[in-house]
Amino acid sequence: MGMGGACVKKPGIMIVEDEFIVAFDIKQRLEARQYEVHSVVTTGEEAVKRASNSPPDLILMDISLAGVMDGIQAAIEIRKRNDIPVIYITAFADPTTTERASRSGPYGYLNKPVNPLDLFTCIESALERNRLDRLLRRSEERYRRLIEEISDVVFALDENGIVTYVSPVITEVTGHAPGQVLGRPFTELVHPEDLAPVVKRFNLKGSKPEDQIEFRITHVAGGYVWVRCSARAVFATRGFEGFRGTIQDITTRRHAQDMFRKVFARNPVPMAITGVGTGAFLDVNDAFLDALGYGSGELTGKNASASGVFPEPGALESIAILVEEQGAVRQHPVLVRTKERDTMQGSLSADMILIDGQKYLLAIFEGITAARFAQHENCVRR
Repeated sequence: MGMGGACVKKPGIMIVEDEFIVAFDIKQRLEARQYEVHSVVTTGEEAVKRASNSPPDLILMDISLAGVMDGIQAAIEIRKRNDIPVIYITAFADPTTTERASRSGPYGYLNKPVNPLDLFTCIESALERNRLDRLLRRSEERYRRLIEEISDVVFALDENGIVTYVSPVITEVTGHAPGQVLGRPFTELVHPEDLAPVVKRFNLKGSKPEDQIEFRITHVAGGYVWVRCSARAVFATRGFEGFRGTIQDITTRRHAQDMFRKVFARNPVPMAITGVGTGAFLDVNDAFLDALGYGSGELTGKNASASGVFPEPGALESIAILVEEQGAVRQHPVLVRTKERDTMQGSLSADMILIDGQKYLLAIFEGITAARFAQHENCVRR
């Protein structure tokens, strides 16, 4: 129940199935759980048309459909036009069809006859993953717009750290006029909690242009703004002369990152972020730690394979390669090992994300039964 006693609207689900009995059974089960049955159609062509005119929240798509367009073709056409998660329903699929289905980016598979528990578990999982996908895309779009629109502050410091030049953009970023900053120690602008790393950074006189540091600086209206600073030491015939650099306002990005971190940390779905190439855990959420029996901080910074979490050699690297090639991976079979050295069978759905310009793998872990894992793994191998 929402505020004022209003009912929370359930997602609308389209059923694409040319077997009347199967479609009717699924429709009844969905309605019994208070889901809205958006529509029931029997052909791929009709599914594409309906989804384009009135997009549902999720589609249950039979792979084998009568007509010119099968379920896979219909799903591909729908995903080109709308970001709608598709779950495939199938009784049997040959290896070629299975490969085609996998490449189309489904959010899950259901085998006929459809098990009610599997049906609702798969639906909720797909809706949650789609929500996270949308959140990540919105965050990436915000970062892209920020980078395109932002203007850098250019500054110069003498050998004593006094500001000798600052561009007029400083006013847009901090509210300070250039005259209010010139002649002052640069450190006076820095948040007290960030002072030590900033001082250390500017004491490195051999720093390179790509060396960067993020910290907070004062705003004339009170409070602080987050900035990214790139600077390098300048030398002349008489020796060290100071620093030249740029400052970018990254307050919006930091707030977006903080929002993402909160969503990531509190999500009930086990999730991990690993470095591409290094395989090191950048972060894992509480659900992931609970699932594997680790405590806070025990995995961060450690190599995912070397730590024993992924016991199969090259498993995570293979997933990263697939994500690079396909853009995303859904329900990829994988073995994971708990802290107590118990091996669990599950699946990973993964996307590539950018953090501070670096590529990372966002992996969502789902535990499934041994029977379903074997079935899924055999299907993928075929």
